Amino acid sequence: MNRELKEAIRRLSGVNDDPVTLILCTVDSVDADAYTCDCTPVSSNSDTIIAAVSLTINSCDGCLFIPVVGSNVIVGYSARGIAYVAMFSEIESIQFMDGSYQGLVRVKELTEKLNNIENLVNDLISKFNTHTHTGVQTGAGTSGTTGTPENNTLNTTQQSEIENTKITHGK
Repeated sequence: MNRELKEAIRRLSGVNDDPVTLILCTVDSVDADAYTCDCTPVSSNSDTIIAAVSLTINSCDGCLFIPVVGSNVIVGYSARGIAYVAMFSEIESIQFMDGSYQGLVRVKELTEKLNNIENLVNDLISKFNTHTHTGVQTGAGTSGTTGTPENNTLNTTQQSEIENTKITHGK
């Protein structure tokens, strides 16, 4: 029976519930552009594929999890024929909203890079403030240090200053 007919019978009968069955499946393929995957039930003796299982509600206006092909997922399957992935055993990638901000920052590595730059700048400031040109004997030149030393230095970045600990990620 097609979906429209089932829905019409459901409306006419006054039944509004939509019970969901949860099925352990293996991911056969993923279509990230269509926000779907094809899955095969693990507990079934048949090779029936559940095609076009939804990975997100709409066209990725929230959070899109892309499962690893060959991994296990729990597929929720409603009486209305709507199939969606409810849980993942392995995730290939995650996209928040439309993904336009690109990847998440690796905070530990960023902190180290910033600290290296800050230390280098502070070292250059120190060298500038103490540098002398020995033997200058012409014009207004002087053999002493600069007359206008740089008084500012950079403080090293603390990871806690740039990290949102509510979202973590790893390899």
